[in-house]
Amino acid sequence: MKKKLWCNGWMASDKASWQMCFHLRKNWCALAVAAVGSFATSSYAADCWQVVGWSSDDYAGAQALVQQADCTTVPEGYGWTAVGSEQIYLRIHLEDNRVTNGVFEPLLVFSDYDTDGKPRIFTDLIVSMDYSNKTPLFFEPPEQGVPVAGARVRLRHAKTNACISSGGSNGAVATHTACDSSGLTFVLDDAGSGYFRLRDEDDNQCLYAWGGNGGNMHSWGCWDDPGMRFQLSAATNGYRLGHVDSNQCAYATNSSSNVYHWGCWNDPNMEYFIDIIQRPDSPSPGDDCNGPGPDYVFDCEMNCVNRSLATFWIGDGYCDDGTWGMVLTCPAFNNDGGDCN
Repeated sequence: MKKKLWCNGWMASDKASWQMCFHLRKNWCALAVAAVGSFATSSYAADCWQVVGWSSDDYAGAQALVQQADCTTVPEGYGWTAVGSEQIYLRIHLEDNRVTNGVFEPLLVFSDYDTDGKPRIFTDLIVSMDYSNKTPLFFEPPEQGVPVAGARVRLRHAKTNACISSGGSNGAVATHTACDSSGLTFVLDDAGSGYFRLRDEDDNQCLYAWGGNGGNMHSWGCWDDPGMRFQLSAATNGYRLGHVDSNQCAYATNSSSNVYHWGCWNDPNMEYFIDIIQRPDSPSPGDDCNGPGPDYVFDCEMNCVNRSLATFWIGDGYCDDGTWGMVLTCPAFNNDGGDCN
């Protein structure tokens, strides 16, 4: 079975014909844009975008194909980067062919906005012996969202930029580690009265404070224990993680990776960003969606697609990065079976 290759309402007989139609249509659009002039600003205020593909495999001159993204979330498997001084942010998958160890190569430059209000961003390079054509990705959202019960988050220290990791077993000490490490996702469980339990998603361990000033923050298997309640109090940068029973707040030092606690006060060392990975009301790739018929799911870019067809396309030799109408390049779809490698 071959994929149906649609172009501007016409179904091509093969991939070569589809590509010809695609390029003709793209060139026609470019002429149309040139005729009406370039847009100096976007037609809407959103400045956060997710890369869903590239116009070509060229090292320089490839255009990022983008769609709007939530500025306050950083889903697993993605990183953000700022483009120039225009306050435009791109969310890029870490398995993108241009990303190695969290670094995008080459540079990204903003051109203008197209007629749909999308930024036109291209890969570029500077030929210089002393200039790196690389762009590090960061793993926090460009804007902080409001933490709510059920959200999946990372707890990132504002000064050290390290994230909290639970001890992993009953009574173990919680620590700070690099935020691009695995196993750092916490769920904000509703503990009533506006309080939360900070539950490690992987090992079901909840944080708690033990002892007085200077003690270590520990973890224990989660249950409905009043001693596991925290209040997230707004601070200058992010929030203070306040243990309700002891009125002790989590803090970090430069001399140790441990998570300590001390009586809460307006101390910059007690400030944490709550980086939202996923909101509780947000579906994930692979979840059911309301399609034109039964058996539809969200693809990696939250498009509603046929589940059976998506399954059939995994590992079929075509890279499903949006080029063919679906994006299957995430763990929910086995990273397209390696077709984009």
